[in-house]
Amino acid sequence: MPVNLLKIDWPAMNGLSALTLRLTDREGISINSFYWYPLVNNIGNLDRLVSPDQTDNNSHPNLTVSFVNSPVDLFSPVARFSNLFRHRPPESAVVALYQWFLDDGLTDADLGLIFMGRIGDPIQFDEEICTFDLVDISQGYGSIVVGNTLTLADYPSAPEESVGKTKPVVIGNVDEVPGILVRKSQQTQLTSVAIPGGTLLNVSSTLNFPVSGTVIVNDDEVSYNSLNSTQFLGCSGINEFHYSGDAVLEKVTDHRYLFSDPDYPVKEISGVKVGGHLADPGEFSIDVAKGEVVFSSKPKNSDSIDTKFLQAQNDGVGAGNTAINPTNANIPNSPTTYAKINQSASVLSLRQNNPLANIGTIGKVLLRVEHFVEEKLPNDSLTAHVTGVGQVGTLSAPAVDDLVISSGTTDITHTHLDTFGFPISDPQHSHTENQPVKVTQNALGGISELEFNLSAGQEHIITFPDPGPGTWSTAEYSVGFEFTGTISGPSTVDVFARNFGGSPDNSYLIWRRQGTTETYSIAGNINTDTNQIRLTHNATVISIKVKSALRIVTMTPNPQTEVKPTSVSTSKTGSLTQHASSPAINSTAEKATRSVVDFFDITNHVNGDWNWFTGRESQVQYNGSSDGRTAFIVHLAYEIEYARRRIQFTDEVSADILGVKDDSSGTVTGTGHSLIERPDHVYKWSILNALNLDGSVLDSASLTQAGDLFAGHLLAGVIVDKISARELWNQWGRESRSFFYWDLGLAKILFRRFNLVDTSTISDKVISDNMVLLDSGSRVRFKCTRNPIEHVVNKIDLKYRKNWSGEGYKSVESGEDTESINQFGQLEKPSDFEFNWIRTKALAVDLVSFYLQERGLPLDVYEIELLLDNMEIERGDILEVNPPTHELENVKAMVLGSGRSMGSGIARRMDTVSIIARQMRGFVGNAGFGIQAFGNSGFGGSERN
Repeated sequence: MPVNLLKIDWPAMNGLSALTLRLTDREGISINSFYWYPLVNNIGNLDRLVSPDQTDNNSHPNLTVSFVNSPVDLFSPVARFSNLFRHRPPESAVVALYQWFLDDGLTDADLGLIFMGRIGDPIQFDEEICTFDLVDISQGYGSIVVGNTLTLADYPSAPEESVGKTKPVVIGNVDEVPGILVRKSQQTQLTSVAIPGGTLLNVSSTLNFPVSGTVIVNDDEVSYNSLNSTQFLGCSGINEFHYSGDAVLEKVTDHRYLFSDPDYPVKEISGVKVGGHLADPGEFSIDVAKGEVVFSSKPKNSDSIDTKFLQAQNDGVGAGNTAINPTNANIPNSPTTYAKINQSASVLSLRQNNPLANIGTIGKVLLRVEHFVEEKLPNDSLTAHVTGVGQVGTLSAPAVDDLVISSGTTDITHTHLDTFGFPISDPQHSHTENQPVKVTQNALGGISELEFNLSAGQEHIITFPDPGPGTWSTAEYSVGFEFTGTISGPSTVDVFARNFGGSPDNSYLIWRRQGTTETYSIAGNINTDTNQIRLTHNATVISIKVKSALRIVTMTPNPQTEVKPTSVSTSKTGSLTQHASSPAINSTAEKATRSVVDFFDITNHVNGDWNWFTGRESQVQYNGSSDGRTAFIVHLAYEIEYARRRIQFTDEVSADILGVKDDSSGTVTGTGHSLIERPDHVYKWSILNALNLDGSVLDSASLTQAGDLFAGHLLAGVIVDKISARELWNQWGRESRSFFYWDLGLAKILFRRFNLVDTSTISDKVISDNMVLLDSGSRVRFKCTRNPIEHVVNKIDLKYRKNWSGEGYKSVESGEDTESINQFGQLEKPSDFEFNWIRTKALAVDLVSFYLQERGLPLDVYEIELLLDNMEIERGDILEVNPPTHELENVKAMVLGSGRSMGSGIARRMDTVSIIARQMRGFVGNAGFGIQAFGNSGFGGSERN
């Protein structure tokens, strides 16, 4: 009969030296001169099993022991066993359980180690018995928390929102890892306009800014020599206009972002992005040893583009002016004041003397001329000019509703017959010019927050609603386009918006990338009558988002004409009579009632240069001498469309990281400084580096065997919050088809095979009928539990490539088990298949197949009680069993866990081995003939397992 031996070791503590107790459940046990004191009252069952309905989980071995608690002379003075706990916490002791067989002449070298653990809850004692649980020593290891807190002690300049976060730990090859700001700079915003040359900035607050220094406002570096609570004073360096709401940032030259805890050095940092776009390499440096990226200036998310319009009035009279009252044409919105030109005073010339401030990027420039003429110019004309450019256009005729009406009589002699009579209608007509109709529309389709890829030749279609009847004059589009980071192809890549159908083929450039420089266009015209546009490109492949699309369609106005009869009739009777008269004509000319506004596009001449206007003269010239008319110029000015640049600073910085690396000796991987990413290497790194345990706790054979099976399996992810080692091991195991567990104090890995067998599958052990124990009623101790249907999953959408810089996942791999769906309908558990540590499609495909085999059907789980000579059975073994509840003779089952019922020499009870094993899917052979010739009774040659 076996003898159970417990060795309990306390380390030195509280001024007490280390202590070792040797206890047993039999009297008179002495091994190698060490006496084992008979205080063990009872040892329960060693449980390494998993619950039949939780077959995907790891087990946590434990057993319960009790000791005699009467006063004994083991202690001096005589004391109870529980008296130890007053000075030595039981939880700090390490316990080893051995079995030894008496009278076989064995030594301590022959002790069979059964269990290594620590004393755990519940701990109970009274005057007779002391009882506590022994839990596997790995329970303590698994409770260790991985992750270090970011503190001001490490990063004195870190902002408050960064303090207290967990320093990231990056494992494997991970793209777009977010950085944590660890060097703050103060920021506020303007509350009023700052003008070029100004000496103060009005801001919302100057709290925590230095009393003097430099701030950044858009593109200006502004120095100040003092401040109060809401103003920076004594400023210099304000070169542009800045507006209320613009950011004001303290200038620092080391904006630092932490990507990986320096306690766990990474291999490489690359692909630095700001706001999702690749950053200019000249703007930052990388410190791999510290896990940091350092920017010399605050990263900018994007330049906010606000499209605005400026009507620039000339501020002087040009040298060539001959017009009457020329300065009247500088007054906007005043139709009753005007300059006059005619054939003798033929040139209105206005000059821009003062420079126009650079307030943004010029988009379009038009010369605006508002005018009218009292009478038509049949022969003469009016033209617009700009000095240095020449003639830019001809002014339109007077407005279409400007009329001249004459009435009166003329010298006439005629005869008529008094007897004729007919109605005479005097037709009068008028013209009405409708205002152009502008229709603003948002896109119906083709816009989304999702990223998509376009390969060479592929186009993206955007659809708009029909604007209604009418003839299109112009169609202006604005597309909210974003490049998302993936591109290959020529050095210059262009994306155009083009019409889709219709004629002619019009387009405008939305985006261009030359090297690392990106240029966006805010809007453009595609004057083609079509309700779809397409985005085209010249890249080999490009990833983009189209967040919004808007267009403004301007319809051509239709003049209306009305004809009104006078309803005057004559009816005369009598003889033919001759009438003669010579009256004078009386004529009245109606003055023009509306002005005409002409626009002339001079954008190409200006070429985006605000200085172009300085000293420039705009002119209107009267040409000819035939008509003798006067032209009235109400207003002459420049209309400038510009995009004001407002810089938005951001801390949205990410980078591609090759994570933790091996040391120079290759302790983890066998190769110095190599990337740690294979699952067995990642587990090993967690033991040696994250938990700082000694290599002696590793079962090298187990790790090596698993490593050979992990071909193509790579883990990659980020630890962004503190997490227990056990939680990490469970995550990694679920996403790499493995179990990480401890046995007798050693860390082991089991690579999980596919849950599939066929007639060629070889079992690790055959369990015959006579190997299974009987209970007190002579019944076979073989129990079957069916997996619950709620555990079944037959359709999987496995989400992977976690978006560490945002939300959700970047990729999905799908699969389904048709056989299972046909039997049970579609069953899914989406939350079970969000995998944070998978980055490659190949591994995602493998995992979908694996879990469909694991969970596609409800399977039987067997609980079997065996004799001690089966103690070598371990998790992952394939058994061939003959269930008494089945007709089959050789069912294949995979071992999920094994336990041990401890024997006792005192109780005259032998050890037994408890096994939990699960039926596998597939087919097995039988002793019959044919292929299921007689159904499922065993006569078929092969049957479903």
